Amino acid sequence: MRMSRWGKNLIAVGITACVLAAFLFGYLRVNREYPPAERCVYTAGDTFTVNDLEIQNNGGELVTVPQLKERFPDAEMPSMIVNGQPLPEEKIRILLASVRVRTLSETATLSSLYTTGARSGAWRNGMDFDLYLQLNPSLEPDAEGYYNLVMPYEVYSLQFHDKDWKQIDSRTFELVFSMYPVENVMRLDA
Repeated sequence: MRMSRWGKNLIAVGITACVLAAFLFGYLRVNREYPPAERCVYTAGDTFTVNDLEIQNNGGELVTVPQLKERFPDAEMPSMIVNGQPLPEEKIRILLASVRVRTLSETATLSSLYTTGARSGAWRNGMDFDLYLQLNPSLEPDAEGYYNLVMPYEVYSLQFHDKDWKQIDSRTFELVFSMYPVENVMRLDA
């Protein structure tokens, strides 16, 4: 027995409605169980806690390679090779975030800072760990138990459109310490 075109269309509509209902049910269930992250933004001078670390935002700055050489003459300077040639120094910036950190438990370690990412608009980058070790050679706490650290992130011109790179020194950058359930963001007015 052959099914009419009307019957086939009715079955197709029924199946489509069931698939859409299942998708909508799943969508609503997931969003009810996992609501959007709460966004907490900390500006210069603010102190916050994440991963059993008390972190004070001491600000940040975007420096050129010559400025980095002047401040840290013994550090190996960041470079990038593009098509077999080094990227000129004027096409490189280094974002330096200054933080004061104290561990709040015996299990807390500074290593959780190493995964902190920097961002500005669509741009993202991870910490330059080798440069971090050069800028923070002792990694010892002060008399009050605080670590005074500089967290470096490399910023290259090839990561931006030309018009955005021309304004790179006036961009706002931030560090992201956690994403969910709370997005802890440290704003750097570099």
